[in-house]
Amino acid sequence: MAEPNLEMLTMLGRLALATALGLLIGLERGWSQRAAREGARLAGLRTFALVGLLGALAGEAGTAGAAWFPALVFLGLTALVIAGHLVEARQTEDYGLTTEIALLVTYVLGLSVSQGHLLTASSVAVVVTILLGMKPQLHRWLQRLEPVEIHALMQLALISVVLLPVLPDRGFGPWEALNPYRIWLMVVLISAISFAGYFATRIAGPRRGLMLTALGGGLASSTAVTLNYARLGREQQALQGLLAAGVLAASTTMFPHPGGGGAGGTFAAAPPAAAGGADDLERLSHGLVAVAGDGERGRCGGISPAQPL
Repeated sequence: MAEPNLEMLTMLGRLALATALGLLIGLERGWSQRAAREGARLAGLRTFALVGLLGALAGEAGTAGAAWFPALVFLGLTALVIAGHLVEARQTEDYGLTTEIALLVTYVLGLSVSQGHLLTASSVAVVVTILLGMKPQLHRWLQRLEPVEIHALMQLALISVVLLPVLPDRGFGPWEALNPYRIWLMVVLISAISFAGYFATRIAGPRRGLMLTALGGGLASSTAVTLNYARLGREQQALQGLLAAGVLAASTTMFPHPGGGGAGGTFAAAPPAAAGGADDLERLSHGLVAVAGDGERGRCGGISPAQPL
């Protein structure tokens, strides 16, 4: 008798999680539409919770043998959502589909929970809730974007998502020293650091933006940070002191890195790297003091990278 009870508890736990994920998304939707009168909203807190539960129940039925049932329920739910959207759009002239799409996503999340993808479904639910709640910020950022920044984003996507995966990851030439994949990976890292530094500088200012980029980029490749900051230093000489401190910061972040740096390092190699850790930290502190002095004299005010890439 213990085994059936355990299976029942597991199923109830999944149903509860699916309902909770629906409640999470519904809480954001209900809060964002709290000004609407009762019954005027397409879906609120209870509807999202029920849709999440419906997805889990449909998934359990599919696992029990009716494999077609989840798809049939999804089609029915989609028809209801479309009908509700048409009625709401006719009454309010609001043609947005955010709540409708969120309802369908909630159903799929409940279905995923029933199939055992608990962590994945929970993570997606949190991301969906954050995206739904960030509408004002996202619209503000979108209005502030410039054409050169959109083009830079597309170029970064092209070189990292399209070109990088098709390059061979093996050596060519004498001693197999030329590896196209690794060479292009360095290009991608430099471009990504430049892109992140550009927006960090726009948001947080030159001092904080470039230093945060250096610290974050150093965790991936201090060499890429150094090359990018050297190029930027030639273009904007007023930033050279700040960029030098950034290079020191990026180099120091490699100190706790496994093996002292590189993807192929191991923790066994960390003790030799630790020998220079104190010197690195001392150089970093001097660099940061110099940057603070520059900031007090106002040398960095109003300066930012001219191009994202």
